[in-house]
Amino acid sequence: MNGLDSKETLVKLIVQAQEGSASAYEELLCRYRPLIESSVYSFVSHDTSRQDAEDLLEEARHIFLSAITSYDLSREGVEFGLYAKICLKNGLISELRRQQHRHRLGVVSLADGTEDITSTADADLSSRLVEEEDFRQLYRKIREHLSDLENKVWWMYVAGAAVADIAKTLGKDEKSVHNAIYRIRAKLKRLLVRGEGKP
Repeated sequence: MNGLDSKETLVKLIVQAQEGSASAYEELLCRYRPLIESSVYSFVSHDTSRQDAEDLLEEARHIFLSAITSYDLSREGVEFGLYAKICLKNGLISELRRQQHRHRLGVVSLADGTEDITSTADADLSSRLVEEEDFRQLYRKIREHLSDLENKVWWMYVAGAAVADIAKTLGKDEKSVHNAIYRIRAKLKRLLVRGEGKP
């Protein structure tokens, strides 16, 4: 496969994933797994517990999904791989700060300590699959209730991008982005209050 075919295939997968295709998302996840894992490992040190490392990896997958959703195929100059890398870096920095804050408060994961996580892998697998499916369903509901611009703003925002960066990426002023985030929060609040996203 030459470079042009590869780029066309990537664009097709991104479009399908943005339209809600789980198989396209899984294909992109497979293609960019080395980037996701290397991004996570850059934040892991010898002091990082196994559970914290797994939490970072899980968060990275969600950030990657957000990057797919918010990526604007109509804007030239930034390849998806670089865009995803930036989103992963910003999002993981935020997640690492949350972990550090939890540890300062004395909030410790039940999986920390001497327990061997691999011994509970089978038991955890089904619950993780359920959590992933719940996340996908929530993702689809959010996409359905937000406009195209609001979707791009929201998924960049939850991926950890600063308002200034969102505004620059989307070609908007910061006030417009702040207003969009306010509208999105109001919409999502009504959506959840109405019955966990049910119309």
